[in-house]
Amino acid sequence: MKNINYSENPDHIGVFKALNKGAIIIHLDTVYAVIAIANKNGIQSLDRVKRRKPKKSYGTLVSNFGDFIMTSSVNQKTKEVIMNLVDERALENCFLRLPFKGIQNSKLFMNSTHQGLVVVEPVRSFCKDIEQRLAENLNNLIMNRLVCSSANISGDSKGSIVEREAALKFGRAMGVELFVEFNFPKTNVKKGSFPVFSFGDMTYRIERKGPGVEVIDKQFLESGFLKTF
Repeated sequence: MKNINYSENPDHIGVFKALNKGAIIIHLDTVYAVIAIANKNGIQSLDRVKRRKPKKSYGTLVSNFGDFIMTSSVNQKTKEVIMNLVDERALENCFLRLPFKGIQNSKLFMNSTHQGLVVVEPVRSFCKDIEQRLAENLNNLIMNRLVCSSANISGDSKGSIVEREAALKFGRAMGVELFVEFNFPKTNVKKGSFPVFSFGDMTYRIERKGPGVEVIDKQFLESGFLKTF
C-alpha cells in the first residue's frame, strides 16, 4: 500500500488513478475513512473493503456546501440558516443528513435522505482537486462527490479506527492500494467518528454523537432550530 501526505505532495493524478481502481484510505484528523468514486465500481469496492452489510447506505464528503444544502428538500429558511452556520464555520467535521424528496433507496440514499460530511481544510481542497478530475474524466458518476465510510469492517464492535498504525494494518489486510494523510493543525479535539445530525424544516435531531457535538448542538439551538428526540 502506497502512502501519500497530500499536504506535502498533492499528487491528485496519483490519487485519481488509485480511486479508479477502488477504495482508498484517508485520514480525516479525528478518524480514518475509506473513500471511493460515486459510481457502481467505486461503491462495490467500498462494499468489498468494509464487507458491508446489505440495506445500508453511504455518505459523501461535501466540499460544495451550497449545492448539497440548496438541492435538499428542507424549506428555504432551513437552508438559509444551515448555510449561514456553514459560512461561519460552525458545522465543521459533522454529517448533515438532509431529505431529498422522490429519491429511491440506494447505496447513497436511505428513506429519501443523504448525509454529507462538512469537510475542513486541507481535506476540502483535496476533495475539490479530485472532483475536478472526476468531472473531466468520468461520465458515469451518480454524483460528483467522494463516497465515504469509516475505515473498518461494517458493524465491527471495536468501532471506528482512530490510530494511524491500525488504519495502515486494516488497509493492507483489505488490499487497499493507497493511504492518504494530511498535516492537520494540532488541537485538543478527542478522536472518534463525526457526529450526525438529521433535519426537517427548522428541526433537527442528533443521530450519532462524536467530537464537537455539544458545540454544534448549541449552535443549532441558538439559531432557532427545534431539537427533536
